[in-house]
Amino acid sequence: MASRRAEFTPALWVLALSTALFLAAAFAGWPGAPNGCVEGGGCFCEAARPGFVRQPANTWSDLGFVLVGLAIGAHATRTRMGVNARNRMRAGGLYPALYAAIVVFMGPGSMYFHASLTRWGGSLDVLSMYFFITFWVVYALARGYDLSRRRFVQLYIGLNVVVAIPQIAIGHASALVFGPLAFAGFVLEFLLQPLGGPRPAWLPQPAPIRARWVIAGWACFAAAFALWIPSRTGGPLCDPDSLLQGHAAWHLLSAATTGCFYVYWCSEERTGGSSGA
Repeated sequence: MASRRAEFTPALWVLALSTALFLAAAFAGWPGAPNGCVEGGGCFCEAARPGFVRQPANTWSDLGFVLVGLAIGAHATRTRMGVNARNRMRAGGLYPALYAAIVVFMGPGSMYFHASLTRWGGSLDVLSMYFFITFWVVYALARGYDLSRRRFVQLYIGLNVVVAIPQIAIGHASALVFGPLAFAGFVLEFLLQPLGGPRPAWLPQPAPIRARWVIAGWACFAAAFALWIPSRTGGPLCDPDSLLQGHAAWHLLSAATTGCFYVYWCSEERTGGSSGA
């Protein structure tokens, strides 16, 4: 029998290990080269403060991801339907467990950067974003083409290796990678909507799903951008000394986006195929 904490446990482990690294690095004085934004004076508006956490508003707002990720893990554990479920998220196991762990890691992944303003912290921040956006794309492919768990894992790992290379090699590549992946996810989700009649086999096959939840997720993401862009360094809403930061709002609304996507995926009602065995 599967553990009653099966989907929740990976998220807890990610949180425990991430917290341990955060505390160890903080007590060591955040070793490592400063991020390039420090010299450029453009570290997401908030002024760097002395002490344990350089940007408190931008750092602690990342706890929104942790709370949403833990909630996803808890919900998936409580509502697991087993291998007979056609919906991968409701079946339990790999998909909700991995997604909950990814969302949890997006919190400390970003906190490393905003608390330290180091180069390695910035890389972890970007990589945590990649883990999310690649999950969205590969999970959409898994649903649309009824991929096995093995093929899903292969594609997910492979895609993350590919997108990590520009970030590790040259840095500051997030816009070149995240934007196209987000667009791909948007297109795939549109194709997965049950609009019209039968479609060619080479296109993703749709299933009934509550589209309002993905629309809510996109709305949260759009609102996050709407607040963040004018509050960037030098923007009309930027106040470096304030604890009310547009980038902190970006974190909270982005966390809400990840939660909306989870509810959206749980609402899918496939009548054929498999749960990704």
